[in-house]
Amino acid sequence: MAFNIGNQQGGVVNNVAGNQTVHGGQSAVFTARGQEVRGLVRELRASIGRTALPPAIEPEVGAELDSLDEEVARPEPDREAVAGRLGALGQPILRAIAG
Repeated sequence: MAFNIGNQQGGVVNNVAGNQTVHGGQSAVFTARGQEVRGLVRELRASIGRTALPPAIEPEVGAELDSLDEEVARPEPDREAVAGRLGALGQPILRAIAG
């Protein structure tokens, strides 16, 4: 018997080739603390600031960084919104690279 298992994401993922018995339950917690995330956004902003961006995209990149800052500063940041803002941040940079 063969299994073809694609990408998996979750707190606990078990792939077994037979029976599995779990006593006491399974759980996992993945938490990025707000201070850590805000620090990473500050580092990202500083790194981008040290990069010679084309002047035409600086306002768009700055606006995306501001939106990202606002989202991660919320008491309960929306992970999907953060991911979307990171993707949006990369778009003008990729367009500039592609020329």
